[in-house]
This record gives sequence, C-alpha cells and structure tokens, in this order.
Amino acid sequence: MGAPLAGRKVVFGGSFDPPHFGHASVCHYLLDCMGAEQVLMVPTFQHPLGKQSATPFEHRFEMCRRLVRTFSGRVEVSALERELGGAGRTFDLLKALREREPDERWALCVGADILNEVERWYRWDDICELAEVVVLGRSGYRVGDFAGLQPVTLPEISSSEIRRKLGVGESVWGWVPAGVIEYIGDLGLYGVQK
Repeated sequence: MGAPLAGRKVVFGGSFDPPHFGHASVCHYLLDCMGAEQVLMVPTFQHPLGKQSATPFEHRFEMCRRLVRTFSGRVEVSALERELGGAGRTFDLLKALREREPDERWALCVGADILNEVERWYRWDDICELAEVVVLGRSGYRVGDFAGLQPVTLPEISSSEIRRKLGVGESVWGWVPAGVIEYIGDLGLYGVQK
C-alpha cells in the first residue's frame, strides 16, 4: 500500500504571521507521514477573504525561509503569490503551478478551520479538480465527512497568540524557531523592542 501523497508536491499556504512550530509540524506530517515528495510553503501576498496580515510580505517570506532551513530542500518557500499579484486566490495559484509544471501531481493542504468558508472561495470545485485536497484536523473545528480528511490534529499553536505574547514582552521560545525569533527581534516586528 503506497503513501497517500507519494509522488505529489503539496501546496501549503497561509499568512504565516509569524510562522511557528505548528506550521513546521504540518510540513513534517505531509512529508514523513503522508509521503509527499515536497512541500511548497506559500505565504499569502494579498488575502482574498479580507484577512490582512499586519506584517509585510517580505518579512513573512524571510521568516518562512528561516523556519524551513532544517528540511534540507524538502520544503521550499515560494513567492509565487507576490509574482501573480492579483487577488491571492488559491485557484489562480494552482492554475499557475500547473502551467509551470504540467507533469507534476499537486495536492493542497488546508486546515479544517477553512471548511466553513469554502463557499466563499473562488472556484472551490475547480480547485478540487486541480489538486487533491488534504484537510488536516484542528482542535475546535468539526470536520464531518469531508472527502480527503487526514485524521490528525497538530499542536495548538496560534500565530495570533504569538503576536499577542510578543507585543506584551512575553517569551515565545518553544513555539517559534530561534532563527525566526532572531529575525523578529532584529527588526522589532510585533512590537518587540530592538
């Protein structure tokens, strides 16, 4: 019996504001438990559903690069959303990837929290045609019988809680890799004093 994602590259998008060990755990899970060939981590450039990141794209992109250093090339951080400009829609991203690499087999990793929003996504049914959708469970979100569900709940780490802690001077060690913490401190992101 083959691994569910064997031979596939998996698109893992998000605001990553900031990226943390929960995001790294997703990458490990996709690669080591599901057998994905590679993970393409794609920070959003412009969120199509009105959620905006306070931190500029270039900082989130660099923090993602620092997060994935230990994956030895098995996780690549992509700036494709910035290159595409536009509305930051998943359909457009997957279409561009298929055009650039037509022989590649793609999968899309989403969290169970987005299942309540799929009717708002641009061309959701077409997204499901362009890539196999892998849904990872998240605590507090009911998944039901969504096709493609992978029954796993990853560590409870929240980017918004990390931003809150940093903003009030609390430690985030154990939640965020040292290289990302260093970058945040060097630039004074999230209210951290330089």
